[in-house]
Amino acid sequence: FAYVGDSTGRLQKFSSDGNFITEWDYVSSAWGNIEINSKDEVYVAYTPTHQNYKIGKLSSNGEIIETWGTQDSDDYKIDLPKKEDFNFFIDNSDNLYFSISEYTKLSTTEYDVKVLKYSPNGKLLKTFEKMAHPSAQDVNGNLYGLGKCSVMKYNSSGDYITRFGVCDYRGPPGTFSNGAPQDIVIGSDEIVYVTGGDMSSISKFSQDGKILGGI
Repeated sequence: FAYVGDSTGRLQKFSSDGNFITEWDYVSSAWGNIEINSKDEVYVAYTPTHQNYKIGKLSSNGEIIETWGTQDSDDYKIDLPKKEDFNFFIDNSDNLYFSISEYTKLSTTEYDVKVLKYSPNGKLLKTFEKMAHPSAQDVNGNLYGLGKCSVMKYNSSGDYITRFGVCDYRGPPGTFSNGAPQDIVIGSDEIVYVTGGDMSSISKFSQDGKILGGI
């Protein structure tokens, strides 16, 4: 399924071929990431006040049944980043990664952020002091992050492996001229699909960084 949140506080659910299924209304002024774990459980970042986001876990009928946030009423407590740089990600083992919003620009090709890794039951497992925002994981456990004009690749321990993508204006597939890529998905074909490209909406890479074209 595909889930889309809008500024009215509505969350819509669609089938994989784009057919509307249902929608739910929430007291939310904006939405952040929407992630789905291996059990098809949906986690959404939302905010009722345009101040701080929470993470809500949804039931099959769209009810928020679990929250991650900073208040006493939340099920799991975590210092979530400010909404303008908010990012979270769920890996293949259903662990949650939260990116701290403040970053240090190291060069034209990467961002340096702190990333917190939590188990599904809220236990802090690891802190990565220097990593781009995680956005995908391959079957070998390697993580792919949203860097400046590039995709950053790390092993499961957070050690840097390589980066790919080019900073340029109106370049071919694999070119990112306006900050970081928007999202990364690894398909069943093991191809790395990256949105936010300059001339192509989606750039295609091999897992070792070879550009395979665009969509």
